Amino acid sequence: MRKKPVVLTILSGGGFTFETKCLLTAIGNDLDLLYLKTYFGGTPGEGGLPEGESYPVPSFASMTQRSARVSVDAFWKTFVTTFDLLRHRPVDLVLAVG
Repeated sequence: MRKKPVVLTILSGGGFTFETKCLLTAIGNDLDLLYLKTYFGGTPGEGGLPEGESYPVPSFASMTQRSARVSVDAFWKTFVTTFDLLRHRPVDLVLAVG
């Protein structure tokens, strides 16, 4: 039995989530999906997004943060979550848009 490819992607919100949904749809549905999900990113299994495991991360877009400190803290939390996820789950593809 062939193992499904594992794809890691981020749901950051707005047009980026739409682009991610389009790419995942084009790739096919025989995937094991892992999502890093921001508050604005949408929910896997809803709105046309394929089902998958979701891991919450903060948004760290510098244009929307009030301070550099908030952006750095959000980046660090996202980094730690991603690093921990990659240590425990082998990933075949990282899909990033933007």
